[in-house]
Amino acid sequence: MVITRLQGGLGNQMFQYAAGRALAARLATGLKIDASFLGNDPGGSYTKRSLELGQLNVTLDILSGEELQKISSRSFITRIFGKTTFKQLRDDAVGIANFSNVTGNVYLDGYWQSERYFLPIRNVLLREFTPAYSAGSSEALKKKLETPGSVAVHVRRGDYVTLASASAYHGVLDMNYYETAFREIKKRVPDARFFVFSDDPSWCLQAFSGLGIEEVIDGHGQPASRDLLLMSSCSHNIIANSSYSWWGAWLNDNPGKVVVAPARWYRAEDARGNEIICKSWLRV
Repeated sequence: MVITRLQGGLGNQMFQYAAGRALAARLATGLKIDASFLGNDPGGSYTKRSLELGQLNVTLDILSGEELQKISSRSFITRIFGKTTFKQLRDDAVGIANFSNVTGNVYLDGYWQSERYFLPIRNVLLREFTPAYSAGSSEALKKKLETPGSVAVHVRRGDYVTLASASAYHGVLDMNYYETAFREIKKRVPDARFFVFSDDPSWCLQAFSGLGIEEVIDGHGQPASRDLLLMSSCSHNIIANSSYSWWGAWLNDNPGKVVVAPARWYRAEDARGNEIICKSWLRV
């Protein structure tokens, strides 16, 4: 059996699920979800999130309270689930090196932000990472975005601006990045039409007013997965340093897509930032 621990928002949960799903497929075993961290009080140190994977067509076998008690000790490398020993695998250097070779029962603890953990099951994830609800009023917008030349532009602000720890660790991309990204897209996509997605649409309306965008799409009041899946409907993507827009680009199945990503994922240099960006994407 494989158990994967969920933490963070929808994009992070998708990474954690995808890594667990791929490992369970390789080991021909089941996958269980440890969602207990999502119930913790962040105490202002990070943004509290809820279980959002249920918005997608995934099967979630969530650990029960009784099962969680059996693996509640966080101080040991091995965890006992009934009489079964689980190897704890973290997404640090040791865990990454062991991921493709680990056998037996495994507990995944980390973010697993690289396609190399789950690329072999891409077709499975393309099927499962679809909305588990009716598109409804978004259907017309989706058809508009599916036309040639459409470019999804994601701007992450929110807690990257308001929460000191997130701002210090991630940092907010400035308009220099987006202006450069627009130029790079236009070199490759002469008929580019830009659609901006953001958790701060009013700020974007002002900041992007001189860049010839077609529309700023307001996702307030919508499921978290809606804008992510709409971004994947576009022909091309400009992403932020955000796992949310990463998935919008990765789920885009246009074989000729151009994806522009920030050269530095984190405010400080971090080797894991190089793992996140897919090799075919353009870094600026």
